Amino acid sequence: MAGINDKILKIVRRHGRGARVYTAADFRHLGSDRAVWQALSRLTKAGKLRRLARGLYDYPRHNKLLDIQVPASADAVAAAVGAVAGDSLAAAHALGVTTAVPVRPTYLTSGQSRSRTVGNRIIDLQHAPAWLLDFKDTPAMPFVQALNWLGDNADEDVVDKLRNQMTPEIERALKNKRVPGRLREPIRMLTLAPA
Repeated sequence: MAGINDKILKIVRRHGRGARVYTAADFRHLGSDRAVWQALSRLTKAGKLRRLARGLYDYPRHNKLLDIQVPASADAVAAAVGAVAGDSLAAAHALGVTTAVPVRPTYLTSGQSRSRTVGNRIIDLQHAPAWLLDFKDTPAMPFVQALNWLGDNADEDVVDKLRNQMTPEIERALKNKRVPGRLREPIRMLTLAPA
């Protein structure tokens, strides 16, 4: 059994402290489900891994100044529980088209909408429509999310801000993927050459 422990530690050390949140499925290739769960339990009891919530573990970072373990990032937890992207408000904020910020981390998922409590943090997972998930592996994803969040508020100033951040890859994805009717005009405006 020590072999699985060592292999798990080798994997988490390779990624680094605080870089990821893990589930047993991340180590399924190392042995049976029971062996992996037992190894995770032993590593947690030994203080090598931290159990964040049922089925979620990390290789914690330690803040020397405060002498505490740093909480796991919301992004890492969300990725471990099946999120595919941040929410549309966060994308719009990151692109500079709004000053609004999310109150609570919300992420898109291909699964059911649900909330997950990790420590004192609640992470919301919101079901994303299939058309939006088509953009998940493209650099156009935040642009589509921002336009979706803005809705009818996507005026010429917003389009100019987004256009200044576009790349040929983003423009190609915007032109080649299907979107709902309400997004066609803002995307058409965005992909037209400025006058």
